[in-house]
Amino acid sequence: MTIAPVLRATVLLVDDSSLIRQGIRAVLSLPGHDVTFDVVAEAGTAAEGLAAARIHRPDLALLDIRLPDGSGIDTCRQILAELPATRVVMLTSYSNDNLVYDAIVAGAQGYLLKEIDPQALLSAMSAALAGRSVLSPEITSHVMQFVRGKSTATLAADSLAKLSPQETRVLALVADGLTNKLIGAQLNLSENTVKNHLVSVFEKLAVRSRSQAAARYVRDRANPGPA
Repeated sequence: MTIAPVLRATVLLVDDSSLIRQGIRAVLSLPGHDVTFDVVAEAGTAAEGLAAARIHRPDLALLDIRLPDGSGIDTCRQILAELPATRVVMLTSYSNDNLVYDAIVAGAQGYLLKEIDPQALLSAMSAALAGRSVLSPEITSHVMQFVRGKSTATLAADSLAKLSPQETRVLALVADGLTNKLIGAQLNLSENTVKNHLVSVFEKLAVRSRSQAAARYVRDRANPGPA
């Protein structure tokens, strides 16, 4: 079944600058695009934005990241918790990797910089309404690398977390270059028990050798991922 395109959409603007909001209004009134955007409410703070969202239940909310009374990311999370059908797009001057990542995790449909071309903004908003993710071209490649790095670091931390305390101690000594016999002597274990622990470690870390296991331990301890 073909889904009909959205022809009209209600919009909430949340930005502490009235000048910015006025500029966005002017852009949304430009002719020559497929969707008619109706700005149903404006807000200058996070609290006002959340209250307006509850009243107007907009199709799309444009939020700044930093607001006088809180975070636009937290506001995004709250809006989506109460109004899951609303699309939220962050429109901000900040291209910080952590902010972009946090916005995506919070459920934002897109992350755009205020320097975006007016027609590109309209296209991005239409895409967001259609359920597509949108990022400013200037940050897309960098952000995707960052997000992948976050995912890798998180998985790395999770893999070490699978080890038992004794397995972690054994692996730490392997990383220090000790033989099974020396590890057994230091931990008061038989050499055979050390071997059994290492078999389990190899399986949990998906590695095949002592050197691979040691390298994984050193790398993952140095880059434990987000807390």
